[in-house]
Amino acid sequence: MSSAEKLLAKLRQSKNGWVPEDLAQILEGHGFTRKKEARHGVFYEHPVCPRDSTVILPRHTPCKTWVAVRVLRAVEAVLGRGAPKEGD
Repeated sequence: MSSAEKLLAKLRQSKNGWVPEDLAQILEGHGFTRKKEARHGVFYEHPVCPRDSTVILPRHTPCKTWVAVRVLRAVEAVLGRGAPKEGD
């Protein structure tokens, strides 16, 4: 089990206290790519379904609960579509 998978399992258990680096690791481990950096955050999207899976990670720590929920929804949407993970 990869570290991204372990972090995803932890994210499913608790949405509080996450830092942007850990959420970025979850996203990147599931095939999301860093699209651009803005003043207050970083945009990630999945190449297979970019419209439905764009996530913005703010730079502040810890992240708010809604950010963790949004990351979880985006990853599960990609996993539900059977999109290939990075490295597959």
